[in-house]
Amino acid sequence: MPRYTQQTRCPGCGLIPARCVCAGLPRVTLPWRTLVVQHGKESGKPTNTARLLVRTVVNSVIVPFARRGEPWAASQLGPEHEQRFVLFPGPDARTIDREWLLALRERPCALVLLDGTWRQAGRMVRRAAGIDELERVALPAGAPSRWRIRQAPRADQLCTFETVVRLAALLGEPPAAEALERAFQVVLDAQGRNPACDERD
Repeated sequence: MPRYTQQTRCPGCGLIPARCVCAGLPRVTLPWRTLVVQHGKESGKPTNTARLLVRTVVNSVIVPFARRGEPWAASQLGPEHEQRFVLFPGPDARTIDREWLLALRERPCALVLLDGTWRQAGRMVRRAAGIDELERVALPAGAPSRWRIRQAPRADQLCTFETVVRLAALLGEPPAAEALERAFQVVLDAQGRNPACDERD
């Protein structure tokens, strides 16, 4: 079961003030908009990395899903002229490569990331209006996740921040990829030292 504490936490990174990483996070620009659709049960978890992602990546935003009293609407995904893809693996998902990512510069595009447990993400991609119609894409096979704070059902399932680190590396533009890798290491180090962060998906 997740363990929560009543400690005061930084409103930016969600860590206790002594371990705040906000000052160590860079600002990185990617060729696409990053849209994180966050399940309502994720927002208050100290181990959630989406809040750190939006503090690091320019033109990224969190959109709440399944929050009490806040009905979901497809319009929350953004402007109609924007082309969007949802990152979710499966037999019908296109495997992302560098050429595909580079092509996103040619038009307004957004990559939709589903922030929640594997089960929650599956429900969102199947049932959420607007998301259920998007083309699905997936990362190529890679090394197991380095995120050990929360244990996912499979070793290749990544936290939200690590997903974008992989995307930037695949894009092959060293400044952005290296900055995101350094930022993720800052997060790993801070979370790894925080005994209050112990959750299982």
